[in-house]
Amino acid sequence: MPCSRCSPSRLSRIIDRARTLEAQLAAGSPSAATNAHAQLAALARRAQLISRAITLCTITAFARLRRDRDAVPGSLRELRYLGARGPVFRYRHVTFFAGLLFFLREIFVATANLRIGPH
Repeated sequence: MPCSRCSPSRLSRIIDRARTLEAQLAAGSPSAATNAHAQLAALARRAQLISRAITLCTITAFARLRRDRDAVPGSLRELRYLGARGPVFRYRHVTFFAGLLFFLREIFVATANLRIGPH
């Protein structure tokens, strides 16, 4: 799973804060608008950064998966650890890889449609 420092919940909190600021901006005074716009710009930048962090953490998980896939089967052969466990090992790697792909795709879809600030 991607690292906890770049979790999707951080992105959710950024989006929630932006929605709150946008609602305040629509109902607020013009003097508060300057501050709200500055905060919205910062939140937009944070959303972009957290999206990139999630992407990089997921790519790291892909690399780790690849390394494990390349390293472990040789060790399994040396230990005569074949039989039913070989297919289970491959199944786990395939499903984890697919899960990471879907996770990354969902993050891309979520951030592609994300608009923070005045539209």
